[in-house]
Amino acid sequence: MVCGGGLAGHMATLSLVNALGSDHHIAQVNASATPPADDIYGGATSPESYNFLRGLGLDEPLLMLEGRASFSLGTHFRRWRPGQTWHQCHHAPFPTIDGTPLIHHLTRSRTPLSEVLISAQAALAGRFAHPPADPATPLALAEYGYQFDPLDWVRLLDARIETTRVERLKAETITVQSQVAGRTVLALDDDIALEADLIIDATGPARTVISQTGSHFIADRTVNARISRQAATQTGQPGRVIEASEEGWTLKVFPQETELSLAITSPAEPNETLKGFDVELGRVSEAWQGNCIAIGHAAWTIEPLSPAPMMLLQRDIERLLELIPTTAEANTERREYNRRFRDDVDHAGLFHEALLRQEGAMNSAYWKSAAGGEPSEKLARKLRQYGHRGIVPRYDLEPFNNEDWIILLEGLGKTPQDYDRQADRLPEAETQNQLRQMKATIDNLIPRMPPHHIYVAKLKQYLEKKRHV
Repeated sequence: MVCGGGLAGHMATLSLVNALGSDHHIAQVNASATPPADDIYGGATSPESYNFLRGLGLDEPLLMLEGRASFSLGTHFRRWRPGQTWHQCHHAPFPTIDGTPLIHHLTRSRTPLSEVLISAQAALAGRFAHPPADPATPLALAEYGYQFDPLDWVRLLDARIETTRVERLKAETITVQSQVAGRTVLALDDDIALEADLIIDATGPARTVISQTGSHFIADRTVNARISRQAATQTGQPGRVIEASEEGWTLKVFPQETELSLAITSPAEPNETLKGFDVELGRVSEAWQGNCIAIGHAAWTIEPLSPAPMMLLQRDIERLLELIPTTAEANTERREYNRRFRDDVDHAGLFHEALLRQEGAMNSAYWKSAAGGEPSEKLARKLRQYGHRGIVPRYDLEPFNNEDWIILLEGLGKTPQDYDRQADRLPEAETQNQLRQMKATIDNLIPRMPPHHIYVAKLKQYLEKKRHV
């Protein structure tokens, strides 16, 4: 039984339909209830979402033609700190020069990383093209996700579920009637008792079911979120934009011919009026309690500074499918699920912690709360190792890869003090020559790429023609 709709509820329901045979009965309660907090999933996916979305029936032609999606080469941070503006792009593993990782040659030659990143330069120019299969072109190293409006994707997912065997129920209230031997019985509207082998709580920050099972929410801090939508004459740029202000920060997302704006600030004081809704950031103590599993915002909430919210939702569902219980007790599956859940949330949080706990933050209520105290030991270890000689320590199954971390730390102005001495095998003049060639190739390629809005329009024309034929 899946409780809740929206992105989390619909994605979990479709995934279970695809993964389980017809002998499993699947029900979805309150499928039409899309939590307002769906907007704080951030409106962007990472490159790793491609196959996951295809598995839900959301292939690229459908997303472009009916889901009003556009392409995302990452997130552009503006005025994050004084003098800090960079593009946090998606990029394939960096090339090596003479067998030594690129970052060491850049450190040695004092060359800015962004100059040799095709994804960053294309995004800054507002241009996009699909990465080709030919590895000889630098565009093959570009990676992309999607920008989207959650309302569009919920509509597509809902239509697909309507064609499946899922039973859909409605209820004004959902309460836990009893918990015996790890099995939860739900009461819908206080009179209809339902018992399921597995209950998925996808009710968003309300946490309607998991909060009644004994799993408590560990809050970090509270923010206020305000969302607005407005029509655009043409599709915007190929990537989100985040701009810092004294009050907090604003995210802009550019699906097709639409602009979504999400403002994150501190909650209003008692004597102030602030539109939007307050969101507690944090996670539940146990995402799997008894036979109930919380996913998405029912299990955690994290600011959409990166694609982390959609990455974590995808991991919640993939972890669920991998650990479908084989016994009524499911003790082994529950322990493993909760271990990996905690690691995923903590490691995604490290990336955001690096963004928020930097020197030079503005002196306001939001930034004081966001900065908190001392960095966690895991983050401190990453910062020490990278600052020493350009090494980024990796933890078990981190959602963000080495390239993500290096681009982030370079964007924040972190420069390694030293580099791998194996880079000295190549004469410095030869290193400089190769880096200049990489930059020149990218500089020559970017003007030949079409503007993002034209590429999307031409691609849709092609897909429409192909579908019609």
